[in-house]
Amino acid sequence: MSIPSAASLKNRARLLLEAMGEQERWVYAVPTEAAEVLRQVALASDFQEPSPGVFEGPEGARLQLLEDPEIETGLLVASGAGAVPVLGKVLEQAGFFAQSQLLEVAYDPEDEEAPAALRTLAYMISSWTDPWPELFELHLASPTPGVRASAVRALGLLARGTPRDAVQRVLEAQASREGDPGVQAAVREALGALGG
Repeated sequence: MSIPSAASLKNRARLLLEAMGEQERWVYAVPTEAAEVLRQVALASDFQEPSPGVFEGPEGARLQLLEDPEIETGLLVASGAGAVPVLGKVLEQAGFFAQSQLLEVAYDPEDEEAPAALRTLAYMISSWTDPWPELFELHLASPTPGVRASAVRALGLLARGTPRDAVQRVLEAQASREGDPGVQAAVREALGALGG
């Protein structure tokens, strides 16, 4: 499969952003230095910090910068409509990695950055609709066991916001065809986490 056109990638990124807006839960890949920007902007916007790195505001607004050892960026997670103005200021000041760029990298599973791009996108995906099954299947079909194992672990993240049965079916199909012991172990672990 070839990398989709720039216009197609931008459209897929737009659909991802729209889905996040519908859920009122936004996730952006940001430089790890964004933690201090988030703190300054959130506190200046009258958000409270009930625990280190977690900021809460009016009407259930919440912002937090997550770290994942498999990703070299931070993950800025915002929820609630009241978080949008603060989120916008943080992104403006700290910068972010565009979803279309992440998609472009993820569509080339043999790119050394592709597993991290796919994992980052897994935090953002809220429904198991096109183009996500296709993108994950692309990684699961890679001849490189490390790419397949990374995709399995990313599917485990994805299950939090999508129908668990859809993710479980993909994992079970991978389990039935997987020959690499390391990837098989990752599949068993992901299925165990799902209760499957």
